[in-house]
Amino acid sequence: MDFARGADCLIHAAWSANWKNPAPPSMRSIASAEDAGRVFAIVKPKLGVIYHYKDEEGLGDAVRKEYNGPFVIARDLMVVNVGKTVTCDGKPSADTTSDGDKSKH
Repeated sequence: MDFARGADCLIHAAWSANWKNPAPPSMRSIASAEDAGRVFAIVKPKLGVIYHYKDEEGLGDAVRKEYNGPFVIARDLMVVNVGKTVTCDGKPSADTTSDGDKSKH
């Protein structure tokens, strides 16, 4: 996390929100959505991206419990452009959440 601080784009795997991993945190291969949100909160990327999930339902809300910055839930063929600004599918990262509506997350 130290080397990622202030990254333009941080891509983080997270399991689906309603799935509970019985393994202790130190033994898990994939983070919870809340864990990913905590990482985003520490790193403060211009855009956080959640990927490698099975079910999107509740995923944005779970990340939002820990992180109030810009993030998206990755989808097939999604495009993230990193330059002077970070955009996702042509939208500025500051206006982008999992479904493009900040009020829901």
